[in-house]
Amino acid sequence: MAVASLTINYDREQAIDFTKPFMTFGIAILYRVPEKEDPHMLSFAEPIKYDVWGTVIGMYVDMYVLEHIRATAMCKANTSIKFGVNQFENLSVYR
Repeated sequence: MAVASLTINYDREQAIDFTKPFMTFGIAILYRVPEKEDPHMLSFAEPIKYDVWGTVIGMYVDMYVLEHIRATAMCKANTSIKFGVNQFENLSVYR
């Protein structure tokens, strides 16, 4: 990387053929352009930190477990509700 201010003076103009710039800023900055990498399969998740992803997945698992425990407890408390049986079939309009 190089940062330099180069002025055109008489001695330099005698040694090198300068073109006359239409605009000058005085300072130039050189840097290497990074090479592009092909995105990998999970590159969509990179903007969000791993802490956030862990929290989201943890809450999803927690809600699944808690809902399963709640549904099991309700079925044990009320024996008329059974898994796999439609409890609203008696209320059906299409008989």
